[in-house]
Amino acid sequence: MVDSLIATVNAAREVPGWLSASIHRSFDGTQVLNYVQFESQEAARRILSHLAQGGHLQRNTAPGTVSPGQYEVVYTVGKP
Repeated sequence: MVDSLIATVNAAREVPGWLSASIHRSFDGTQVLNYVQFESQEAARRILSHLAQGGHLQRNTAPGTVSPGQYEVVYTVGKP
């Protein structure tokens, strides 16, 4: 799953409006989270369309349950 998501992220990077992605794997290896940032909702739609056309979304959803969602960043803090 992680390798598939890395391939997907690399394909998404080609589309204008993509900002970043962080792929997380649970310590027990049973869950994977892909946190992606886009410039806008329109950019997200454009990128998801590009990924669907390339078969990436289908490959990533085949192995198990996927719970997609879109969220607004309301607060970020980092190390001073």
